Amino acid sequence: MTKHNNIDLSKLRSYVGEKETDVEDMIQLFLQIMPEQKKKLQDALKEHHWENLNYTAHQIKPSLDILGLQDAKEKARIIENLAKTGIEVKMMEQLVNELCKSLDEIFSVLTQTYNDLHHPEDQA
Repeated sequence: MTKHNNIDLSKLRSYVGEKETDVEDMIQLFLQIMPEQKKKLQDALKEHHWENLNYTAHQIKPSLDILGLQDAKEKARIIENLAKTGIEVKMMEQLVNELCKSLDEIFSVLTQTYNDLHHPEDQA
């Protein structure tokens, strides 16, 4: 299994190898970290704390990249750049909301991917 919806595990496998337990570990790490990162994005936006918004958007880009999630990574990059100035608040709100919705979808798909990898006998 290399692709699952928009998630592409080939880049992840190129970093950690083909050993499924290593792939599972990285997915599990993403699933543990990303909800807090999402909350940090939302809180920074709500508080208009542009430095935190910039920093958090910057932090999540590599995780999105390694999973082949270029659209989400691009949104994070734009948010990062907009947060440097704090001028385009409406655009940042829209992009953060879109990115958070994407993160929810990614989280759901990755949870299923993790379960499929962790319990392949359960697959139909």
